[in-house]
Amino acid sequence: MCADTSVETEATLSLPFVEADPAEEISPRSARNLETVNYATVEAWKSLRIARLKVNYVPSSLSLFPSTQLDIILEVLAYLHPLELSQLSRTNKAFRELLASPIADPIWGHSLLVDDHPENTTLQLPQCPAGIPGQRWTRLLFGRLKCEQCGEPGTSDYILCRRICPPCADQNLLDVIPGYDATHVLNWIVHRTQRAPASDDLPWDYHRGRFWRSDADAVVAEYERLSTGDDSAVAISSFIEARKKSVAELTELADRCNEWYWAVRHTSSMEYSKKLDKVSIRAAKRLVAEGFDQRDVDSSFYDINDCELFYRKPRLTSKLWNRARPFIVPSVLAARTQRLKHERELRIQARKQAILGHAITKLQAAVPGVRHGYHLPPHTIVNFPPLAQLIEEDSEDSISADDPRLIQALEASPAFVETWILEMKKLLIAVLPKVESQPQQLENLGFHRLELASSVFRIHRTGMHFEVAIGWDEARAHLHRWTGEPELPFPGAELVQLEDQGSRVAAELVLLVGLNPDIATASQMDFVDARFVCNDCSPESQGQRHAMDWRQCVVHSASKQQDISHDVPSWTLLSPLAAADVRRRDGSPDYTRLPSWSCTLCNDFLPSRLGRHRVVKYHLYKAHSIENPIEGEHLVHFLLPIRPPRRRIMLFEGGSHPARFRCNRCAQTHPSVVKLFSMRALTLHVPDKHQVEFSDSEYTEAQLLL
Repeated sequence: MCADTSVETEATLSLPFVEADPAEEISPRSARNLETVNYATVEAWKSLRIARLKVNYVPSSLSLFPSTQLDIILEVLAYLHPLELSQLSRTNKAFRELLASPIADPIWGHSLLVDDHPENTTLQLPQCPAGIPGQRWTRLLFGRLKCEQCGEPGTSDYILCRRICPPCADQNLLDVIPGYDATHVLNWIVHRTQRAPASDDLPWDYHRGRFWRSDADAVVAEYERLSTGDDSAVAISSFIEARKKSVAELTELADRCNEWYWAVRHTSSMEYSKKLDKVSIRAAKRLVAEGFDQRDVDSSFYDINDCELFYRKPRLTSKLWNRARPFIVPSVLAARTQRLKHERELRIQARKQAILGHAITKLQAAVPGVRHGYHLPPHTIVNFPPLAQLIEEDSEDSISADDPRLIQALEASPAFVETWILEMKKLLIAVLPKVESQPQQLENLGFHRLELASSVFRIHRTGMHFEVAIGWDEARAHLHRWTGEPELPFPGAELVQLEDQGSRVAAELVLLVGLNPDIATASQMDFVDARFVCNDCSPESQGQRHAMDWRQCVVHSASKQQDISHDVPSWTLLSPLAAADVRRRDGSPDYTRLPSWSCTLCNDFLPSRLGRHRVVKYHLYKAHSIENPIEGEHLVHFLLPIRPPRRRIMLFEGGSHPARFRCNRCAQTHPSVVKLFSMRALTLHVPDKHQVEFSDSEYTEAQLLL
């Protein structure tokens, strides 16, 4: 309950509005200015009216009310809501004078205690602080958003207990009390607001805030009055403590007021949103009933929801629908136009993809000697003139594989494929080091050099990334882009470059296995299938070193070019026994898990929708009723830049337990299988596996490195 204004203390004398005229506290009739509408008042009054309508009672006669004693009338009025008191003050002059008099101030304070939202404390009314008239606090909470200084639209500042606009705030808000230093205690016992200035030129500290000029004058006056007394030190100390307490309480109350205001706004916005959605859904159903497509209505639902005529309407009446329909139908028609356009584009794109898929199915072929297939990149196939003309036709009609136009367009495709392959080979040959004795005839352009193990290329991917390709076989896979042209890292960059360090490493590895780098091919190196370790890489824990095949070595060196420890690559060849042990642990690459398989009977997985082996097998079973498909006949694997993941096979060369011993009995039983043990593992293996006592004759020590 609000404190009696007749009781004046040291703290209340310095509070704002203690000298306010209560007769001016009752708000007059609101003007129709949307900028000054207090929506918290609107929602609170709406809640009161709805609650009253839900109560069934018979209105009693008020004939005895004028003759009732004043104390009883005041007691009855204390149970009304502040907005109801405000409405009651407008009924006649007697009630206005009664509610505006100081004797009614406790009634206004008690009305703020009405528990109108017992289930939600956030929505309960903020209580009136001590020293502020209840009428004034009610007007601050529920009055028009109108500046008290100039009458322009403004906002409530619950710390200053005023409603002011930004220009008036800048004129009356100060940062330091005039005549006092910024560190003086008086600057910290006035109510400070964090309201930002309207002008960027004014100094402002958010954490420090600013205070109202007249509030500071009242505090200074009280402070100077107490300073002249006999016991000034005690009085000033009590005054400062009271002011600090008042500042803390009002700051906490201001936070509570802001929380209450935005909780009311949020609750009302949620209610209006539900009503708006309800009206919008009813409008959408009417559109569907009139014959509009449900997809078009759904696409334009946001436009329907944004119709201003539906704002704050509880239901969709026929009158409201007839008014809103001219604004809604154009949005639905625009959505239909957009949908039809998009569907046509999809049909055209599906036709192009079908043509491309049929062409790839026609052109795909197995590569001799390997288990994968190959076809031209899609962005290259579409440049084939007869096929490009068919693709660019502005038609929505689907096309089948036996269409005469497609068959005619693909008649000359083998020559186009050979031309593209020739151009790619020329591109690769051009980046290789020149050979003086190279013939100039077309049939002897040195294409055999693309099969050499030392022909290593760097092929740029997106941005600054690149891939290392060895020979024509890998380069062809890396040049195969599924979608679009290749993206170079910068203008003028070359798509393909010679990988110098990779070429030198490949030549060194060829020498290590005893072949001639000038004539040794990649297939010969694959046949040897030797294993190597990098001398520049430090051994890992327990003396482990990564054992790699020759292709891994080339890629490893290319990726370590920026590493200063690999400036001069150096490699060591593993012994035949050590290499056999590494190959046993390495296993063969598993291509079935890569999304690089396609059905040869249809184009469902082309041109850019390759699947895994099991996915294509399931497709063959479901679509073509083939339970046991044959690779190369029903499904084919396409060689792509991606490779199956491989384990890092480690060579246990050093440490306390090097794996350099082979069991003689296992070697006799399975001579083609090489497995090397450490001495600790071998002493357990022989008795356990062969049931004999371990001795020096049971093993042979193998040389790991050559």
